[in-house]
Amino acid sequence: LDLRHVLDLGGDTEMEAQLAATLHQLAAVQVARKPPLLDKAWGMLQEALGLNMQIGQRAATLKQLARVAIRRGEFDSAEKSLAQALELYVELYGEKILHINVAAVKFQQGALAFHREQFE
Repeated sequence: LDLRHVLDLGGDTEMEAQLAATLHQLAAVQVARKPPLLDKAWGMLQEALGLNMQIGQRAATLKQLARVAIRRGEFDSAEKSLAQALELYVELYGEKILHINVAAVKFQQGALAFHREQFE
């Protein structure tokens, strides 16, 4: 599903951001299905990350990509996505600001450690 080729965005960054948000939401639907369509969700999130979007939206998409990677057993990929998401959130909110989005990434990093059986 490569919507960039279907839609002529003509460099419209606002339209790209909206398309990226739509892809993010569609990927979440694929993850919630029974059974989940993780490969489809992965592709949608990768496509979304190839579009222009605001920093918070990119961080949220990376966090969702990490969730999918964990469920696919791709722990190194999940770790990389979570690190990138955390970096973006720190850039957005600052290092000294406690924010729920930062907490959500750190929680997911803990879930990843649990899946890797890193209990230290």
